[in-house]
Amino acid sequence: MTLNRLPELCISRLRHPSTGSGCVVMGSGCSPKQLLMLVNKSGLVITLVMVIAACAALAGENDWSMARYDEAQTGYTPQKLAVPLTLSWQHNTTKFSQNASTPAVVGGTAYFASGNRVYAVDTATGTFKWQYPSADALRFNIRTGMTVWEDLVIFGGTDGNIYALRTADGRIAWTFPTRGSIRSTPVVSGGVVFIGSDDNNLYAIDARSGELSWKGGFRTRDDITAPAAIAPGLVIFASMSTHVYGANEASGAVRWDFRLPMSPVRSAPVVDGNIVYIGAGNKIYALSTKNGQLRYSIFLQSDIASPVAVANGDVYVICRNQKMYAYTAGLSACKPKWSAAVDIGLSTVAPPTIAGDLIFVGCNKGMICAYSAEDGSLVWRYTIAPSAVGNNNQRSDFTNIAAPLVVAENALFALSDDGSLHCFRPQSADSTPPKIYNINPAPGTAMNGSPPILISAILYDESTGVDQNSIQIKLDDETVDHTFDITTLTLSYQTPVTRPLRPLRDGRHFVTVLAKDWKGNQLEHKWSFIVDNTLAPKAIPKSMRRDEKEDDSKNTRRRRRRQPPPQPQPQPGAQPQPGPGTEGPPGSPGDMLPPPPPGMDMPMPPGMDMPMPPGGPGPAPGPPGPAPGPYMTPFPG
Repeated sequence: MTLNRLPELCISRLRHPSTGSGCVVMGSGCSPKQLLMLVNKSGLVITLVMVIAACAALAGENDWSMARYDEAQTGYTPQKLAVPLTLSWQHNTTKFSQNASTPAVVGGTAYFASGNRVYAVDTATGTFKWQYPSADALRFNIRTGMTVWEDLVIFGGTDGNIYALRTADGRIAWTFPTRGSIRSTPVVSGGVVFIGSDDNNLYAIDARSGELSWKGGFRTRDDITAPAAIAPGLVIFASMSTHVYGANEASGAVRWDFRLPMSPVRSAPVVDGNIVYIGAGNKIYALSTKNGQLRYSIFLQSDIASPVAVANGDVYVICRNQKMYAYTAGLSACKPKWSAAVDIGLSTVAPPTIAGDLIFVGCNKGMICAYSAEDGSLVWRYTIAPSAVGNNNQRSDFTNIAAPLVVAENALFALSDDGSLHCFRPQSADSTPPKIYNINPAPGTAMNGSPPILISAILYDESTGVDQNSIQIKLDDETVDHTFDITTLTLSYQTPVTRPLRPLRDGRHFVTVLAKDWKGNQLEHKWSFIVDNTLAPKAIPKSMRRDEKEDDSKNTRRRRRRQPPPQPQPQPGAQPQPGPGTEGPPGSPGDMLPPPPPGMDMPMPPGMDMPMPPGGPGPAPGPPGPAPGPYMTPFPG
């Protein structure tokens, strides 16, 4: 066997052994030189089939072809990303609130849905490829994730149909009707599509022909809203009737049945070796994949918010108390992995995604976080600004991330519910520091110096995000304590209220804000305001200036009921009321500062919009699909 012949043998369509997705080995980076390294020193090929399979596996790891990466629904990919990440591109479509439809990224194309349309874009540039339908939008919505198998994109609709589109052009290859809305993302194993319906059935459908593999499907007593998980020879799925089933993968014959104490509304089965994990309420159940018997339970501090993610024997789960927990699991018990839970700080409905040694979490209000899987430390955070495209050019105050984040092709993909798909890469250039908006007090403002004086600003960085640990405020060159709200990106400091009151001295006072983005680009912004203590001071709340000796709780409550509401400082963005001679020093910022980014109940700063790739959004959405059923909480698939 010669080196020149190996590429010819490798240029063939292969099926990934676990996902079934097709790939062209030579198009996935297996060069002749790399193949030569797999040949031993004696010149004998180490089994050509193994060489080709190894290349196919590498190509498959680089893809994300179904909802939680693999058939077991682990949410774990061995692909690693180096943080911080930089926004490379975004493709804007139409808004669809709480869009939990997970994109698929395979072979240089990202496939995703928003409301009543499916889109395909180039992963390198975000350039539009095709959309389905190409003309009028669907008259129903898409709530499932995208699943790619060979040359097909498979998903379900709220009209009760399962669809398979051709990856090349988005044309329909086949459809399969059910009698209920589809919210369960399809999972493909061995060329068979497993998908649940609100008609209480789990269906097994031949992925190539679209015909039933299990005659009549698997009938349960309630909706099947979550994806199935595949163990060797076994399909494991949950019904809203509180039952978890293990069925024979080939025939659909039931192997075992486990009953939960309540419906797994925010959960789904996840397989790790011989154990399947599923949550209900504030408890995770670890069942044997062989017989469905309970191995052990994990009690949580709050109800689960999404399905668990597993990697290397560790279990990660996000709860409704906005915290993420990690456990090291065994065959009969588990123990906490981290010294303390991670406080995310925002509500989350999407399950975590594990990529190598990092955990990526997408949250409401557009926040993306990356944590170390080893100790839970925060290593990167970014906030997505909502797009105006496709929503009559009206921006929302913020955008949510309800779909799991996707790691593929050395990039992170995030689908936000304003209809935008965002691509972040570690190698993208970024030399621009953060920007500052809505500084307060406005430059040149004249005011009384009595405390409390609020100093605030909004910090935003559209490329890599603001590193919270780098932020400083200086008042007259003295560093002061501050707070930074991660949900509104608001930086603030108040001069302290003391007894007796100590107003700021008359004259000009300077404020300096220092902040870096995650790539180290630094903002240094300085402005001034003027204190004139002959001006009328603002009202101070009685509760802040009461005599320290009057500490009787009953009298304190009575005084608080009688006191008038405090007079606030001028709000960010308000026009200042300068007195004579209050012009700012030469070079200081004027009143025409750009407004802050959205997500802060204020308009987007000019120039922050990213150009929309060719193809743009499609026509306006059609009528909504069927009314939600009793368990219509969007499932993060």
